[in-house]
Amino acid sequence: MAAILGATLALGASPAAAALSADQVKRQVETRYGVTVLRIEAVTEQGRSAFAVTIMNPGGTFNEAFQVNTLVIDAETGRPIIQYRQGPGGMQPAAPPVSARTSPATASTP
Repeated sequence: MAAILGATLALGASPAAAALSADQVKRQVETRYGVTVLRIEAVTEQGRSAFAVTIMNPGGTFNEAFQVNTLVIDAETGRPIIQYRQGPGGMQPAAPPVSARTSPATASTP
């Protein structure tokens, strides 16, 4: 077992245990951005394991007080995944929005 793990590390592949947990991502985002994490969901973004992290800015006397946003954080690196890219006609989504990839609970109509 140790030989397999050593060979995996020597080849540059990271073991599955190297991925960050939701709690680690929560602490990292709260510390880095000074926000409150409201919810974390595991998602697949651009073929990578990631977390959709819903955050809220702190209260205060500024326009962004209590603003809620969603960041997508790479589960391996802990870095944000870019959601928009500059295109010839302006900003274009790099991937479908998170809401298109998750299944939110909605009320059904008869």
